[in-house]
Formats: sequence, structure tokens, C-alpha cells
Amino acid sequence: MFTRRTIPFIIGSILLVAVAFLFLTRALDWTYVSELYKDEPAVVVVPDAEPVRTVELELGVMLPEEQYNELVLLSQRVSELHPHIRVKIKNFFDDHLTFEEWEKLAQLGGLGDVQLVNNEWVVPLAIQGLFQPVDRLMNNDVLSDQFPSVVDALRWNGYMWAIPYETNPYILFMHKQAFDEAESNDLTPEITIPFVLDESLALKGGVIPTNPSSEQDEQQDQSEMMNLSFEYLLDRYQQAKSFEGPLLSIDSEHMNGILVWLSMWYKDQDQPMQLGMLNETQYDALHFLQQNVELMKPSMEIDESSIPFLYLVTLKQYYEQRELIDTNYVTSKLQIPLPWLNGKSFMISAGTKEAEAAMLWLETLNRYQPEGTVVHRKIYASYSNDSMQLLIKDILQQKLLASQHFAVDLHWVKRYEQLEQQWREGASLSEKLEVFINGSQ
Repeated sequence: MFTRRTIPFIIGSILLVAVAFLFLTRALDWTYVSELYKDEPAVVVVPDAEPVRTVELELGVMLPEEQYNELVLLSQRVSELHPHIRVKIKNFFDDHLTFEEWEKLAQLGGLGDVQLVNNEWVVPLAIQGLFQPVDRLMNNDVLSDQFPSVVDALRWNGYMWAIPYETNPYILFMHKQAFDEAESNDLTPEITIPFVLDESLALKGGVIPTNPSSEQDEQQDQSEMMNLSFEYLLDRYQQAKSFEGPLLSIDSEHMNGILVWLSMWYKDQDQPMQLGMLNETQYDALHFLQQNVELMKPSMEIDESSIPFLYLVTLKQYYEQRELIDTNYVTSKLQIPLPWLNGKSFMISAGTKEAEAAMLWLETLNRYQPEGTVVHRKIYASYSNDSMQLLIKDILQQKLLASQHFAVDLHWVKRYEQLEQQWREGASLSEKLEVFINGSQ
């Protein structure tokens, strides 16, 4: 209980505490504190963005100067889109590496993260385990936009092992006299394209419609497969009595041309061709040509005085002679027997630590093309303003037959290089054909 003597003491203590509290807090600006939290917005703290990591890629190629410069130019365009990816291109052209030498350098890691190789090297290199499949890394839209007849030759064991870069196939044109008079006119359709490609293949005109026009669909019917047997072609040539030129042209510098002819005269549609092994039809055809060498034009260039009945030429060379070819041949009936041959593709090393960056770079480069070659990606080809690219697109949309492949084993490319060397050493067309005639016996 409080007594009269303790009550004053308690009241005094309370007053003393109150005075002390006021003395200690007199320096505080209560107005500032109240205003500080009045209507104060929430502050969001954003951490500093991490800088994009620069990736260094090494690219190994074996290209002559002109083609090397084209690749450097295209690489610069890709660098503008992905500045964090820096690519160093090393050219081994002066070393003239064989397949075996390239293989050994790849095993030692001396060719870089990405390598540009001939299409016929892709599967033999993949078999060695030196590279990694590209389809596991590719964007699905990019993967589905590749031409089947090109990438089919880059597949092995259920995977795709390379991304096309230069597709420059051999194209067969037949002279207008090879057809009936009703078929002799140039059947190339006139097509109006609302979206065109500039020289860098950047699309213009806004959003691309997803379905190609019906006019473009009809081109497939116009480029149906024809009878390309040697007997039929020779018969058509002999019936064109007013035709004074040779029967066919042949690339005397490279063996690829004769492989294309042999592929058209290959009868077994269910089996890949054996390199250097002729069936009876192929043997008879080459033997006939060897005995009648005057029926062949040993050049890939023509003029008004030397137009062959059947003209086999690469796409690049077609563009160089386009006016003359369009005038004398039924260009809408062109054939591409081996679409993948004479092309180059990129492979990604199994040992690279920058596979994702390499794929991003390659997918971007895949939008472009070296001058005079096939437009990569179906969507770009569909809306090209070049009628030849449109015709080729429809052919390359088709999957390859088994007979459009060569039977490949670990020694396939070595055999290929041996035949190529023997072909070049031949002093005449007759000697060059002997390379294959002897090999089949």
C-alpha cells in the first residue's frame, strides 16, 4: 500500500523520467521523420546486369582465296548480329591436306571448334567420333527449314552431323531438241513474289505468309523425274538429226562430273552406289563413250559453236552462262542427280567447350550463301525473286533415294581421293574413263 509519505516520492520519480526523456529527444526533427514516410514510394533494388561473356571460336577451313574472302565477309555479317562471338578463321588451303591428314589434325585438336569440310567427308569423319551431332543443338525451326536432299547425305546413325554452307550441285540441262515440239518452249513460270531478298538475304516486305502460292506448288509437277537412262538419252540424241553438237559435257578437271553421270545410270534404287564399281549398264555406257570420245565436250563452258545435247554444269557456272543456257535448254526440266555432291558443310568438334555458341553462330550463317550457290533455308528460297532458285527449291525438298548415296565405310574417302588423283593424271578423256572401266573389272 502507498502511504502519504511514498506518494510524493513516486510522483517525483515519474516527473524526473519525463523531463529526462524530453531532454534526450529534443534534437530529433519529428516533422522530417513524419514527412519522410508520408507517401514514400517502394524502392525496387535491381542488381547490376552481368556483362555478356565474350566467346572465342576457332574455325578451320581449306578454301581458295576467293571462297575464303566470301566466308570472311559472311562471318562479318554474323558478327554484327552476335558481337560477343568472335571467330578466328584459319585457312589450310596452302597445305593441301588430304582426308587422312585432316583427320589426324582433328584428332590433335589443331583444326578448331568448327570445321568446314567437303560433304563427302562428313560421314567418314563422324564415324571416327571426332565430331558431335548438330541436330541435338539446333533450334527446331532452323532444323526443319533445311533441304532434305542436302542434309540426308549428312546423316549417319540417326543423327545429322553437319550444317550446309555451300551447296553448288551439278545440274543437268537437256537441249530443246531433246523434247517433242510441244515441250520445246521454256516452261519456266512467271511468278510474282511479294517478298524479295536483297544481296544479304535479309527479308523485306514485312511478315512472311506461311503457305507458298499455288503457282509455286505447281512447279513440282513441272520438274517430274524423266527417263535418264543412257540408252534413252542416246536415242533422243540420235533422233535429233539436225543437232550438230556433242552428246554431253563432262568436267575434265574433277571426277565429280562422271560420278553424277554414273548415278543416273545406276539401276539399283534400293542400294547405295559402290565407289569405283560399275554395274553392267554403267560399264557399257562408259565403254561406248570411250570408243566415241568425240561425243563428249571436255569442258564446263559452252559457246554458240559447242553446245552439247546434254549439258552438265554446276550452279555457279549456270549463273555465269545463264543467258546462253536459258536460250538453248529447257531449264524448267533441269535435274540434280546428286544434290549434296560438290558442296561444303560445317561440323562441330567433339572437344569444343563452346558448342552452344558455335551453333548460334552457325545457325545465323546458315541464313546466307556464297555467291551463285543454292539459297539456304526453305523459307528464303521460297520467296527469292530468282526463278532458278525456285525450281531448285522444289527438287531439294525431296528426300534422297538410296541410290543417290555412295556406300560409305572408313576407307571411302581414301578411295575417292585415289580415283580423283588418277582422273586428273589422265592425259585424255579416254584415259580418264579408263580409271573407272578398269576399276569395275
